[in-house]
Amino acid sequence: MLFLDEPTSGLNPVTTRDVHELIAELRRSGVTIFLTTHRLEEAERLCDRVAILNTTLRTIGRPAELRDRLFGQDAHGQDPRPPPGARPRLRRPPSRRRQALTSIRRVLKPGGRFAAVVFSAPGRCPYLSLPHAIVFRIGRFTSPAPERFGEFRLGAPGVLQDAFGTAGFREISVHAVPARRRFPSLAEAMQYARGPPPLRELMARLSRADQEQAWAEIERALAQFVGPQGYDSPCELLIGVGTK
Repeated sequence: MLFLDEPTSGLNPVTTRDVHELIAELRRSGVTIFLTTHRLEEAERLCDRVAILNTTLRTIGRPAELRDRLFGQDAHGQDPRPPPGARPRLRRPPSRRRQALTSIRRVLKPGGRFAAVVFSAPGRCPYLSLPHAIVFRIGRFTSPAPERFGEFRLGAPGVLQDAFGTAGFREISVHAVPARRRFPSLAEAMQYARGPPPLRELMARLSRADQEQAWAEIERALAQFVGPQGYDSPCELLIGVGTK
């Protein structure tokens, strides 16, 4: 039996993947694992049964069961299915973002608060936006718009606030916070840049030759932020807070 408390907290994507693979291997070998995590996708990927706690146990079940149970209600806790005998209405499927926020709100106590930290506009975080721009240019991609892609989907003005409101939160506030992206060296900055899924998805749309060109250009673009202390570039985050 193995107890793991936030085993991937603070790890880069490459190391996180290695930890996930190790946990999966232990599971296959018959080891019982108790895992605590704040990452819903991690719990769904690794766990046979998931318990959601907020001071006390709120719900427990298999990931698929919890998904159906939590996503089967709207933001106000009502079942969206039509009553027996009623003609069903065509409904636009809720986005994964709305599903996630709605589920989080549902397990909060009344008056409980939830905070989310997201990246601001692309121009405020060159470490992420420069690689995206380079791949978009080399691949001649026209969609999605850079401000609606990857890590920046919630960064445009009003988007994060609207997401909280659609999920049923109230007393919503969004604040911009300056931050820095720092790495000991350009090599480590480049290694970490290869991890996030959005950039990997873009790269997969390029040919092998175009990928090599893109990585070379990305390294040259990021080199402008390298100094005596290593890589250091500005970044802006948005912190959104809502109350149930």
